[in-house]
Amino acid sequence: VNKSIEVMTREEDCIVCPMGYSCSVGSEEAVLCSAGTYGDVERLERCFSCEAGKFADVEGATACKQCLAGAFCPRGASIALPCEAGSYSNLTNISLASQCEPCPMGHACATGSLAPAPCTPGSIAPTSRSSVCTPCSPGTYQPDSSGLQCLMCGAGNYSASILSCEPCSSCFET
Repeated sequence: VNKSIEVMTREEDCIVCPMGYSCSVGSEEAVLCSAGTYGDVERLERCFSCEAGKFADVEGATACKQCLAGAFCPRGASIALPCEAGSYSNLTNISLASQCEPCPMGHACATGSLAPAPCTPGSIAPTSRSSVCTPCSPGTYQPDSSGLQCLMCGAGNYSASILSCEPCSSCFET
């Protein structure tokens, strides 16, 4: 509605609803599209919801953004939701948490991971969907990255670190 005209007599007297807003029939003011929606044309009666795999994080958006890698965006998303711990995604258009890939064994995936991180020597991830690698306990070791299990030191050896076993230097018989 054009408030500068007391009585409107023609359609041309109306103010055009701008992009990024919605204007219901007979409304007096344009309403910003809410986060998760957009208005890419003028004269919208109702803003459009962002499609699955996209999001709009601001009010008044005229387009939705592509979902981010390491995240998923359901229909109407106002933010990109991170893949949960133990999963990852390097894709930019997923819409469901179940589309995040499970972290493979020997790797860890923190919340929002783009790729699995191999466990460093001295740590392991014996199952898939690990969010962190577990350090080897005393008396065991793991010399390789992406380890699945800690190894025991054999007789006559000890583990001073979680990376290797060392031979006993002073063995004695009883």
